[in-house]
Amino acid sequence: GVLILSKPEHKIIGDSKRESNTPGHFAAAVYEVNNTRTIVIGYYGISANDDRSSARLVDEMSTMIQELQHLYQTRHVILAGDFNAVLVNEDANSHHNRKPQTTRKLLTLMEDYLLQDAGTVAQRTGHTWFRKNNQGQSSRIDMIMTNIQMQNLNYDTKLTIFDHAFLTASFGQLRAKTKPAMKDYILSTDEYIIKAQDITTRILTEKGVPRQRPDGEEERHNTQEGPLDENITFNIPEQGQTALHVFTSLIHGLQQLHTDIYKRKTKENASKLKDTSQRLFELKKELKKERQEERKTEIHEEITNIQRNISNEIEAKDKASQTRITNFYRTGIGRLTPETFYCIKEPNISRNIHKLEHEGRTITDQNEIVEVMQKWYEQTAERLLPQTTTLPDFLQAQRLQLPQLTEQEQDIMQQEFTMDEVKEAIKEAKEVSAPGPTGQTIGFYKLIFMNIPHTMTEALNQLVFNQELAREQEFEWIQERKVVYIPKKPQPKTPSDYRPLSMLEVLYKIPSRILARRLSCA
Repeated sequence: GVLILSKPEHKIIGDSKRESNTPGHFAAAVYEVNNTRTIVIGYYGISANDDRSSARLVDEMSTMIQELQHLYQTRHVILAGDFNAVLVNEDANSHHNRKPQTTRKLLTLMEDYLLQDAGTVAQRTGHTWFRKNNQGQSSRIDMIMTNIQMQNLNYDTKLTIFDHAFLTASFGQLRAKTKPAMKDYILSTDEYIIKAQDITTRILTEKGVPRQRPDGEEERHNTQEGPLDENITFNIPEQGQTALHVFTSLIHGLQQLHTDIYKRKTKENASKLKDTSQRLFELKKELKKERQEERKTEIHEEITNIQRNISNEIEAKDKASQTRITNFYRTGIGRLTPETFYCIKEPNISRNIHKLEHEGRTITDQNEIVEVMQKWYEQTAERLLPQTTTLPDFLQAQRLQLPQLTEQEQDIMQQEFTMDEVKEAIKEAKEVSAPGPTGQTIGFYKLIFMNIPHTMTEALNQLVFNQELAREQEFEWIQERKVVYIPKKPQPKTPSDYRPLSMLEVLYKIPSRILARRLSCA
């Protein structure tokens, strides 16, 4: 059998309790650990040399993990126990694997849920089981696995009077304070579009003044289909207010609106999933007690239907995660529709570096890994090499001539952006463009441009061509970036196996795209 013990402060979600179909092989539940939902599983593999049954048990556990992750919206998993199977042949003193199919299933499980074996991470892969006879058989079949970052990992094994060692592992993680990417399916809802227009109209009314028109130009009144800022300006020098100030204020307000709607919808969805889980828990409990075959059949059919619906929802989300708002980008600046953004979710990929080999050492401490990666790329980027020749001499020796911009082309580069250029830059943006630190997407700015194209164009001009204004503390966030490390090879080990990628704010990339287009045309 399997028993899971927990501290009182780690609250268990009662309806999340799960057991193996054959009692005694695994038990699982979702716990609230430091305000984070974590799936905890105790496992006891089939002890007999029945590879087929052992592999089926791993498949059953994998399905259960997938179900709990979906129902309780969590990725964190802790899996521990006696697996009665090895991960590699070297884990048995005979170097013979009696359950190769089970081993493959376990390795697939670890890959699917990004699980790491604590013993391997700690480089403590000694055997944990010793047969109590004179044959000297032993193997490493007891393991603790998790996909939580193993910061400050303490791992230990103690031999006892029993045939299995006593394993302990303690680890923790510091949750990084990051803003999740904005969800385009939230931006497409009628609720968001209507409330966003209300916020925009309020700010236009509070901050804007009538735009002064050149002599002879007739006033154009706003229409229901036209932009909201047709005859309004926000440049009030005597108050220290510019279009850029108001534009960034509007951005923050609209992003907060998105966050509020997203949190509410997430909570509503979680409540729905909780009801489903509770019903599933009650049915399985009733099934154990029921004696009438007819009722048992009804219960079993209902359980099967619920699990089938859960499986279909997971499959639909996985399929939709590969589709990125294609219709929205094809139609240019158009109205967003819920169908366009159906069921988009974040890809389930972890970019955390759990292990690094550097200067003859294997590093697993997260703080040290961060420090090593920072120093490595600082040295690479800032390395000073002795200059043996001047650039003009090098170009002359190689008979190279760099293209030069004419004065006319330089004037073109320094001209203020037009609304058509901004519109084209947004339209041509990549469909899957990684957001910067704020999580803002190109779809967000596409929606803003639909409502206030004049103000957005004017704000971008002030950001690029008024350096004194752009350096104000209020606008520092626009030029911030976050650096992620992308593996160059399938199994990266050393710092040189990664390349750094700077993720800029989407707002910063729009004027960059306009200038690049001008330069290519020149």
